[in-house]
Amino acid sequence: MVRPFSISLRIPLCFLAIALLMTLASTIFMVVQDRRQAMRYMEKTLNQIDETYTQALAALIWNMGFDEIRLITDGIHNIPGVMHVIIKDDKESILAEKGKESATGLHRSYTLYQLEGLVSSSIGSLGVTMDLDALNQNIRFTALRILAARSIDLMLMGLVFLWIIHHLVTRHLKTMASYTQQMNLDRLETPLRLHGRKPDHPTDELDIVAQAINAMRISIAESLEQKAEKARMEGELRAAANIQKVLLPTRPPAIKFLDLAFSFEPALEVSGDYFDFFPLDEHRLGIVVADASGKGIPAALIANAARVLLMANPRQQDAPEALFRTLNQTLPEAMGMGHFLTMSYLLLDTKRQEVSLVSAGHDPVYMKKASGEILPLKPPGYPFCRLHQKTFDLRLKSLTLSFEPGDTLFAYTDGLSESLSPEQEPFGEQGIQKILAEPHSRAAYLIQHMKKKLSDFCQHIKPSDDVTLVAVCFCKAPNEEKANA
Repeated sequence: MVRPFSISLRIPLCFLAIALLMTLASTIFMVVQDRRQAMRYMEKTLNQIDETYTQALAALIWNMGFDEIRLITDGIHNIPGVMHVIIKDDKESILAEKGKESATGLHRSYTLYQLEGLVSSSIGSLGVTMDLDALNQNIRFTALRILAARSIDLMLMGLVFLWIIHHLVTRHLKTMASYTQQMNLDRLETPLRLHGRKPDHPTDELDIVAQAINAMRISIAESLEQKAEKARMEGELRAAANIQKVLLPTRPPAIKFLDLAFSFEPALEVSGDYFDFFPLDEHRLGIVVADASGKGIPAALIANAARVLLMANPRQQDAPEALFRTLNQTLPEAMGMGHFLTMSYLLLDTKRQEVSLVSAGHDPVYMKKASGEILPLKPPGYPFCRLHQKTFDLRLKSLTLSFEPGDTLFAYTDGLSESLSPEQEPFGEQGIQKILAEPHSRAAYLIQHMKKKLSDFCQHIKPSDDVTLVAVCFCKAPNEEKANA
């Protein structure tokens, strides 16, 4: 590492450099730079004229827009440095001209092509002349100004030596002392700058100290920003979680002959799971359980889109297959690429003692018969946004079964079956069926028992995915109630 150049050596060297360079090199260097910059400006202006106006002029010549050509001519002439503009057609006839031609100017001619057709053909030209006389006059004036300034500098050179000490050391120390004394939350956004120095390229001890102060400032500011951002994100997630809870059912609907219970536990603040109840009349009820790909906010947005679309099609809530076909037409636009949604929809009819089930690639729904037999119900179907509409429609099939008093339906999301033990073993469908096989008298008891067994299996570690459970127990049948009446 190169050791920073000592300030004690820089003071006399700066004095000598000022005395020599200011008298011998500054004037020539600045004059040359001014001329180069002026020439680059002219070249840039000419290139911009080519890029901006040639195609437009070609189109106007082709369409005989002579008034517009004259307006463009005036516009080009008004560009600083342009002294003459002339536009001709392919017969060398002048269509428009502005300013006076000069033999000493910087001239540029542009050929205008008609781009229509297979072969481009010339239909005219644009000539532009930049004012070199004004450029040379300005450079001469600059040279005289520089020479006058250098003369004054030499007269004042005796005072410069004393000023250097203040310029190189004292004022920077005062700046750093003032900055550190006044540093607070507002000043953390403003870096310490030593006038005339480049903090990324340290040249002495002052730059190193300034870098250390700025590094400390950045570290403090980043820490405060991270805390503020974390607090803001946590607040937004809590608000989103509260909104989602409001949108989901708070209690099951009251339907005769049905005992309903549910549980909803998101893995994060917001969930990609969705469930809902749709009472159609006094004896029919629709139940939906869905799971969006991923977790967190993206999955929650997908689940909310499904909810909105289900609520927007109330006439199809008693026709599950038609409802799913409608959803598959709309959900891909709402969800975007790379996401999908699984869903089960149960339509319960207590009057006819039937349950109809449609599944879009969701986990099976289990029916436990009063006799103790457990039936996994999974009609064919693919997740939304995974297939084209025609293929989705062909694969979609509903399943209808009758039920009896004492039968139980259990629906869930894959957060239940895919939950892992500390040994990384999944809870699995076998674990679900084992718990379903145990006796239960109420839907709420089944839900609580399933949650307790899952917690014991995971050793009270919170699952990494959202877990939604819905249970339906069939009570006394309608025919039995009439008989008792």
